[in-house]
Amino acid sequence: MKSVILFRHSETNYTASNGYDHDRLLTENGIKIAKKMGVYLSNINIIPDLIISSSALRAKETAMLAKYSGEWDSDFKLEKGIYGGNPDFIINLLSNQSNNLDSICITGHEPHLSSFICKISNEHYLEFPVASIAKIDFMITDWNNINFNNAIIDKIIKYRDILN
Repeated sequence: MKSVILFRHSETNYTASNGYDHDRLLTENGIKIAKKMGVYLSNINIIPDLIISSSALRAKETAMLAKYSGEWDSDFKLEKGIYGGNPDFIINLLSNQSNNLDSICITGHEPHLSSFICKISNEHYLEFPVASIAKIDFMITDWNNINFNNAIIDKIIKYRDILN
């Protein structure tokens, strides 16, 4: 079995200082949320072997904060195609990963992450707020065999659901 953790970037400023959406940064609260999600995922033993993050600053920052706060021993890569990449792009990206990896975290954006989940669940709409994660298990042993039909949604965790 292979697992994918879809991780939506944390709370962000609505505009970047230079006007480019790609360069938006996390808010102070977004930084705290990303760190807390990293620790929470460690505590429930959801730690990826590899993190592949969108190259957008808010996604990269979310992934790195979660990794370091949760003390994940995960490799890290940036993939610019995740920014604006649809669910099929993500499946293709996953299909090209090493079979030595059992769990991969994709850190990205809406509406593409919820669309990915909807393709698996046959839902038309899914609320997937900032800093949410979805853990999806694929009944495969080879990433080449990944597709939307051999997946089971293990859990969806929204940040507001773990607030103490």
